Amino acid sequence: MNEKTKRKESMQILTTGEAARFLEMSDDNVRLLEKAGKLKAFKTATGQRIFLRSEIEKFSEGRLKKIAQRKAKLAASSDQAR
Repeated sequence: MNEKTKRKESMQILTTGEAARFLEMSDDNVRLLEKAGKLKAFKTATGQRIFLRSEIEKFSEGRLKKIAQRKAKLAASSDQAR
């Protein structure tokens, strides 16, 4: 394992592609979320976006929570319609 790989693992950083795979979405969607300010990215000297794994995990948890809330809301409105 080279020094760059060791440093990356210790910092827990992800490339755009790695973040996309983690979030199960396209690279383009990750870039759009970053541009919209929903994901925080850092740029390397060469212009590559990198993301902290902890930020990606936090975003993912928030997404799952919103999905659960929407499902509960839909279930409640469905029950009221009966």
